[in-house]
Amino acid sequence: MADPATIVSELAQRLDLDRTSIWALCRRYESVGVDVVLDAPRSGRPREFSPPATRRGGAPGVL
Repeated sequence: MADPATIVSELAQRLDLDRTSIWALCRRYESVGVDVVLDAPRSGRPREFSPPATRRGGAPGVL
């Protein structure tokens, strides 16, 4: 079996990620399972659309 450090280094290079990010994902996978990849909390803007902007008079519009 290949050395885990080598595998992590190769993955980090291929995915353009830091090695610590790969290790963190491995640790979360060990504790939660494959669902960690699909349901991991993410920073940034939520996956919701904002309500449409309004024009003068209250009619929906586009910015």
